[in-house]
Amino acid sequence: TEPAEVAELAAAANRLHARTAAAAYRALTGAGAVCRPPQAGFQLYPTLEAAGLDAVGLEERLTAALGRVVPGGHRFGDDPAEPRVRIDTGALHGRTERERRTALAAADPLAVPHVAAALRALTTAVGALTGPDAVSGSADAESRGGAR
Repeated sequence: TEPAEVAELAAAANRLHARTAAAAYRALTGAGAVCRPPQAGFQLYPTLEAAGLDAVGLEERLTAALGRVVPGGHRFGDDPAEPRVRIDTGALHGRTERERRTALAAADPLAVPHVAAALRALTTAVGALTGPDAVSGSADAESRGGAR
């Protein structure tokens, strides 16, 4: 058996990942993505059909919008034409060690300002690609053959 403090830290990390992954799932699906609910781990695999982009285009747009790498599904063997990415929900916990520790220690990590801001940024970035104002078949997708 692990020491009590190790077990407590592991339990807190599991709760944090579960809460933020569930919130990210709600943000993604609420913004129009198709995505399986989180089961375990810290990655979600949304498909954004309405965006009119391929995996490369989604990777470029979401990486730019979120300021962190959002790899397209093509990097993991998916068809490059499929508009799928991998979202690392661990990145929602913070950019610095201090922010991550704050999120880990919080009774309600979704109320921590930087976590809430990261979830809003995710919702905004995905909504910009799937919402009514999104431009389907953008020129950069067409140049890669990704327009539908």
